[in-house]
Amino acid sequence: MLSRSMSEPSSNYGPEITEPAAKSAEHLQAAAMAFGESDTNLTTLLNMSVGELASSARQAPHHGELSENGSH
Repeated sequence: MLSRSMSEPSSNYGPEITEPAAKSAEHLQAAAMAFGESDTNLTTLLNMSVGELASSARQAPHHGELSENGSH
């Protein structure tokens, strides 16, 4: 939206500014989608019972990684 606004005829920004801005927006959108997928999978893992986890192909963290601060 910002790059579109900057590239309107009334603005004096060239493609050397607006095209990288548009490209970065695409990367940010892709990152947001990847983080969303990771969040969904983590939430699914957290809501699985031990039995469900044992019978699934999902990888679970080692019990030492499940402490409050994540330290070993």
